[in-house]
Amino acid sequence: MRKGEIVARDVYDQILPDDVREALVTLFSDPARKTSPGNTPKWLGSLIYRCGACDDGETIMTVRRNQAGVPVYRCRNKDHCSRPAHALDAAVTDTVVRRLARADAVDLIVSVPDVDVAALRRQAMVLEQRKQQAALQFADGSIDAAQLATITATLTAKITTVRGTLA
Repeated sequence: MRKGEIVARDVYDQILPDDVREALVTLFSDPARKTSPGNTPKWLGSLIYRCGACDDGETIMTVRRNQAGVPVYRCRNKDHCSRPAHALDAAVTDTVVRRLARADAVDLIVSVPDVDVAALRRQAMVLEQRKQQAALQFADGSIDAAQLATITATLTAKITTVRGTLA
C-alpha cells in the first residue's frame, strides 16, 4: 500500500482472507478507537516551572494533591512547594500576555545571525574526515605522534567552533 492505494497484490502468500483483512483495516482505522489524548501537555507549566523555594534546577510537576482532587504544581525534589495549577497558569498567562502587548515587545525577539547551517555541517564533516585521515597517516607511519597530536588539537578546536556556531 502506498498513499492509501494498493500498489501490488499477491506478492506474498496470504495469511488472512481478503474480507477478514479489510474488516481488520476498517476496525483499526476507526477514529472512535482512539483513547489517548495525545502528547499535548494538559498544564501550561508541566515540567517547565521551577521551584521558587529551592531553585535547585528541579522542575515542578502537576499532581492531584488533596481529597478534593485539586491539581497542584509540586516540587519534584523536595516536595515542599505546592501551588494550585489553575491559579498559577492563569497568573503566568496574564503576565505573558500583558508583557507581549507592550510596544517594546519586539525587543524581546532575539535576532538570529545569518548562518548557512548546511555549509557548517559539511565543514564539520570535512574536519572530522581530516582527523580520520591523520589517524590513518599515523598508522602507516607517514606522520609521527607529535604531528598527529598537533593536527588533532587544531582540528578539534575548529570542530568545536563550528558546532558552537551551529548551536
